[in-house]
Amino acid sequence: MERDDTGLVHLIGPGGEVLMGKLFRIARATIIDGYQKTFGTDSIAVDGPEVSFSGNGFGGIFGNRSALKDAAYRPMFGGAAGAAGRRISGTLDYWTASLQGDNGAAMGCYFIRSVYTAPGRCKSDTGKECDAEL
Repeated sequence: MERDDTGLVHLIGPGGEVLMGKLFRIARATIIDGYQKTFGTDSIAVDGPEVSFSGNGFGGIFGNRSALKDAAYRPMFGGAAGAAGRRISGTLDYWTASLQGDNGAAMGCYFIRSVYTAPGRCKSDTGKECDAEL
């Protein structure tokens, strides 16, 4: 559930633990920095203009904000070396969440939302990683 630039997220984590927390919209540069620190320098790639927080700065030249397309790519968690990853494109928004589990686990997550999907990747305080979807 999301409203303005924040929201609540509820995920079922590894082992069936229920995790909940607050979701925050962040700039693309912020997600790239945090994602690479968490998952490694080759863990995400982006292309296209940064429009995640633009009001409509190019409206007079290119039409509306949706005329500007962004793209992000990341390998899938647990995939074999060289395996295909996930590409998300369109008008993208970037989100982060800190989650707490009902059994005491803590997890940090990053999500990239397009019009059609919102895949994410999470890492627990014990170093376990998982894919997630909003």
